[in-house]
Amino acid sequence: MRRIKKLKTLVYALMGTTLISACSSDADDVISEAGKGYVSLSVQADAGFQTTRAASEDYEDVNNYTVQILQGDKIVGDSCEWEYSKLPDEIELPNGTYTFKAFYGKDNAVNTENPYVEGVVEQTINSNDQNVVISCSTTDAKVTVAFDEKMDESFDKYTVSFQTEALNDGEQVWTKDDGDKTVYLKVNENEKVKVVFSLTPKDANEDFTYTQTVTLSPGDFKEYTVAPKDGATEDGDGSLKISISFTDKTNDITIPIKIPSDWK
Repeated sequence: MRRIKKLKTLVYALMGTTLISACSSDADDVISEAGKGYVSLSVQADAGFQTTRAASEDYEDVNNYTVQILQGDKIVGDSCEWEYSKLPDEIELPNGTYTFKAFYGKDNAVNTENPYVEGVVEQTINSNDQNVVISCSTTDAKVTVAFDEKMDESFDKYTVSFQTEALNDGEQVWTKDDGDKTVYLKVNENEKVKVVFSLTPKDANEDFTYTQTVTLSPGDFKEYTVAPKDGATEDGDGSLKISISFTDKTNDITIPIKIPSDWK
C-alpha cells in the first residue's frame, strides 16, 4: 500500500512539473534542448486618439489586455496565453526565438465599440533572463460623423460612406439615423480613403453624390459634420448648398446641388 501511495505521489509530482513547463512543450522543432531562460513581460498601451476628454477608456488599461507567447502563428504549448492581470512574474522558456504579443479588442475592418490595439515583439532566449516590454498601439482610426438636425428640412435621405482597403469592396455607412455615431476603421499609415456623400433633396427625383478622398492613419481621431449652408436659399438656377466641416480644417467644403426648376 505504501508503495502505491509513493507511486501516486511521484506521478502527481511529474504531472505538476509538466504543467509548469507546458508553455514550451510544442516548440521542439525550433528550440535548443541545451538550455532555458526566464522572461518577465510588461505591457504599455497608447492607442492615440488625442482628445480633450478626462475619462479613461477600457483600451487604456493594460489589465484588459491578452498576452500570448508564440512561435510562428501558434501559441506555445497549452498555457502561454494570459490576461495581463494574471500574467506570471517570470516565465520559463526553452532556448529559442519567440514572438511576444499583447492585444485588446478584435482585429476587424470596423469596430463599433472599441478599437483594436496590438503590440508585437520578437526576442531570442539563449539561457538568459530578459525583461520584455510590449508597446501597443491601435490599427484603427477613430471617426465620428454628425448630421445637423436642420438637414431634415431640406433632405429626405442623406448618407456618408467610407471605403477603406480593409473593407475590400465594402463600406462603412452613416445614415440620417446615426447621429454622432463613432466607429473605428482599420487603416494603413497615411491611407487614402474614399468618402462618398449621398443626398436626396425633398420632392426631388434624383440622388446627388459628392466624392472626396481623405487621408487617415492609425490613431487619428476625425470628426465630420454635415449641415445646410447658413443663409443658403435656392438661387436663379435652383441650387441648394450644404457644408462639410472637418476636424483638421478651418474652411468648409460647399457642395452645390442642382434642384429641378419645378421643385417646391
